[in-house]
Amino acid sequence: MSKVFIILFCVLVGSAHGAEIQLFKQYDYGMVYADFLSDSTYYDCSEDSGETLLCKDGISFLSNDFTAVLAFQEKQLWSVSLVSEFSNLLYQQAFVALLKKFQLSVLLSNSGQLDLIALKKTLANEAELTAKINAFESVALNQGQLTYAFIDLNNTDHSHATNIVELIHLLPDDAREIDLVVTSDEYQAWLTLKFSLPAQLIRKSEQLIQQKTEDF
Repeated sequence: MSKVFIILFCVLVGSAHGAEIQLFKQYDYGMVYADFLSDSTYYDCSEDSGETLLCKDGISFLSNDFTAVLAFQEKQLWSVSLVSEFSNLLYQQAFVALLKKFQLSVLLSNSGQLDLIALKKTLANEAELTAKINAFESVALNQGQLTYAFIDLNNTDHSHATNIVELIHLLPDDAREIDLVVTSDEYQAWLTLKFSLPAQLIRKSEQLIQQKTEDF
């Protein structure tokens, strides 16, 4: 598996100590790194990434084979990414599957983001929103990277959230974010589905901020 796309989809973020909160299928948030080492189907793919990563090939999802990239912080699992070569069919299948269960909340590119939570509060109609999404997608794909962030809002009253930041702060600990990421260069294109828990990551960041800083 190419080192390039492993590095592209891994962001160094903190972890928390939640137990048995699902990320993807059998992978729970906080699973211990050492527990995977006895399974020879997992292999270290951390090289040049700056993170502790384990990979496993042949993960079946949406009738397609993916490589799973497990990211650990402090030896605990905090995200799972499924990576495959891009195809229009896979993209359509993934997008529709996510849209059925999760709320498309924000689009991101190399140069910015499109906050759909905020736009829905201000735009007059769906046609305006669709036009903005289409324009953003076009620019992002030309730049080589486009992320659709889907969030589980089933147990969240988000009616008062005016933007994506406010929305994330309302999420319960077990609310998942699934990022559908399309990346490409002059040689190939990849599709990634990244599963994480935004509320857990925010809590860890707040804990780090509250820690006493060493005098210097």
